[in-house]
Amino acid sequence: MSTESQQPAEDAGKIKKQYDGNIKTLVAIVGGKEKLFSKKKLPKDSLATVVEALMKEEKETFEVQTKEKLKKLLEQHTQMMKDFGKAENELIKLKDEKMKEFNKAAQDLFNGIDKLQEKEKEFYSSLGAAAEASTTE
Repeated sequence: MSTESQQPAEDAGKIKKQYDGNIKTLVAIVGGKEKLFSKKKLPKDSLATVVEALMKEEKETFEVQTKEKLKKLLEQHTQMMKDFGKAENELIKLKDEKMKEFNKAAQDLFNGIDKLQEKEKEFYSSLGAAAEASTTE
């Protein structure tokens, strides 16, 4: 058998062992097995009162926990929206900076082309003038 197929079985065994240990601890907490399988029963009214009190306690705990979780979630969302706004502003600033850099580089290129065209005109003008002067002499 390969080690890959043994792994899930080993994991399941570990999980079962941990579960069994947790059940034993829980049984000990509630007073042992004799309490779980006691022949002595509580009157129905007492049991109903105990269950009702337990459920009331559970609901109150749930409400408090839910309120705390909701508050944390709303605070988290508020912070997230602030972070989004900050990141968007930083992105706008970055875009502006990069566009300014691009515009400067483009303007440098265009100025270089203009200078070259101006030199070309100067060369042709000067050669044209020199050519006319040499033919008239």
